[in-house]
Amino acid sequence: GIEQRFFGCQGLVLCPTRELATQVANEIRKLARYRQNIKVVTLCGGQPIGPQIGSLAHGAHIVVGTPGRIQDHLRKQTLTIDL
Repeated sequence: GIEQRFFGCQGLVLCPTRELATQVANEIRKLARYRQNIKVVTLCGGQPIGPQIGSLAHGAHIVVGTPGRIQDHLRKQTLTIDL
């Protein structure tokens, strides 16, 4: 399960398109309403990266995004994935 007190990435969903990533993130948010303080962040290309960096800095339990933008954040070390 998701540890609500730890605001690091605990779930990663890769989607092939920005549209699908947005839909998936919205559905996860609907499910997350039943648990307090679950933060979902969408990371997709074609969107400004600055606000995404800010959202990640505030912590995210679940990250949904496209492979290219996820890779950008991993390279910039604004997203870390601990296996």
